[in-house]
Amino acid sequence: MKTEKFFIKGTENDGFKHRYEIKKDEKFKGAFINFMVCLGFDKYEVSEFFEDNKGYQLRINSFKDEVYSFKNKHYDIDVFYGDKKIIMLIRTKKRDEIIDCLGKNSYFIEPNNKKLKKRK
Repeated sequence: MKTEKFFIKGTENDGFKHRYEIKKDEKFKGAFINFMVCLGFDKYEVSEFFEDNKGYQLRINSFKDEVYSFKNKHYDIDVFYGDKKIIMLIRTKKRDEIIDCLGKNSYFIEPNNKKLKKRK
């Protein structure tokens, strides 16, 4: 079975705050859970955010204008769900571990390689 991965559309960091813009689709849920487990979070606690009070899976589009926060001894993470994208903000000094876990659970969308036209 192929592991689901989420798509990172943009990124920026200042050495402590790491911001990722992610495509909002159903693949995000499973990949995000695996990403968080890779960072040392409990799988079942993270999974609960994608379930209703009866234990049914919620669709990703049901999350809109919401923020969820996660924290352990190494990471402080906020996940903002917008209408069309997800913003993940990670505060940590352990950047190498983030990159390793992102490599296992995400794809980066490369920018178009179109040549810039010179202005006259």
